[in-house]
Amino acid sequence: MRARNGPSPPSPLSQKQERGSHAITFMDREIHRLAIVSSSRRANSVGQSIRPRICSRSLLGNPAGERTRHRHCSPSCLRNRVEERSRHRHCSPSRSGRGPTGGAVLLLLTISSPAFAHDGGPVTPTAWWRVWDLDPVLLLLLAVVWMAYSRGLLAVWERAGVGRGITPGQALAFGGGMLALLAALVSPLDALSAELSSAHMAQHMILMLLAAPLLAIGAPIQAFAWALPRRARVTAGSVIQALERWRPRAYLVWQPLAAWLLFALTLWVWHAPPLYVAALRTRSVHDLQHAAFLGTAYVFWRVLLDPVHRLRLSRGAGIIYLFATCLHASVLGVFLTLSPRVWYLDYQASAPLWRLTPLEDQQLAGLVMWIPGCAIYALVAAWLFTGWVGGRQADTEATADLAPGVRDGAVC
Repeated sequence: MRARNGPSPPSPLSQKQERGSHAITFMDREIHRLAIVSSSRRANSVGQSIRPRICSRSLLGNPAGERTRHRHCSPSCLRNRVEERSRHRHCSPSRSGRGPTGGAVLLLLTISSPAFAHDGGPVTPTAWWRVWDLDPVLLLLLAVVWMAYSRGLLAVWERAGVGRGITPGQALAFGGGMLALLAALVSPLDALSAELSSAHMAQHMILMLLAAPLLAIGAPIQAFAWALPRRARVTAGSVIQALERWRPRAYLVWQPLAAWLLFALTLWVWHAPPLYVAALRTRSVHDLQHAAFLGTAYVFWRVLLDPVHRLRLSRGAGIIYLFATCLHASVLGVFLTLSPRVWYLDYQASAPLWRLTPLEDQQLAGLVMWIPGCAIYALVAAWLFTGWVGGRQADTEATADLAPGVRDGAVC
């Protein structure tokens, strides 16, 4: 029986490997682009080579094996890879940055001592600074988030080079956001929020106007994706790539509009007296309120500060975006400040302990939302306007430097 000529059909394993090799998200392409840009800038300043430390392989990982991922690499690249592995074959997972360290978790659980934990009783003006919310679940959650970001950051820097893909400034911004979360949820401010309406408003402003934008600047999606194991990272890449292909034409129109409406609706609904009082009386509702504020604020600021430039609003649209937010937030702050009656009756017994009437405490809360809150919106809008004007001026100067025939569109 004569054998049939022609190529054999591909095996299911090779098809699976091929699909995994194409599971590249926009995050990987952006990291690769930023690595090249960062390398070029560094070469211009110190005269180093502009070739990044990235081989022609996917930054998301390729399950097809080392030989497949390096099929376009030079022999010197493969030799350097083998030498690097031989140098680190005796390193522990925590030292090489691959495995999560449990020291931070153990430390946070150890410091959760009853001497500084809040037992739910009233906070006195003389001992308020000793009342910390050392809830083990909250501390464990914050520690897991920080370790996942650190693991992903080290993985990105190992592949793309230190300072590339995710810049040190973005890493510092994420650290600042985590510190803001500690200030809002762990510090004595959390206990004071149950005693004073003004302290509760300050807590909300820290979550929405400090922690959320700093976390958005820190590129957490890229870092968390790199914190996943290789197979999960490839799966996540396939899902995100499919979502990226599904993008309506009006995506850049309805997506900022949806984020703006969601943020505004969350702000107004949770400051309505029934829900606000329910959050004061029930811990689970209070946690849900904080999660809603932080989550919607992150989506709101991501539209302006996303590390992927093509997903941001333009500077002119961003100014309008912030102005509209400042407008409706100011209206809510004015209502709280100028209201002749107390909205939240649960503060009537605790406010006099701090030498404030309940109405004065509410007025301070309205001023916190009105003046410092809108000042942050105004500062970000001013920064966007400065960059917008500077960019237009640079374009004008570049056009003026062209020859008259080229500038007018004439062909010589």
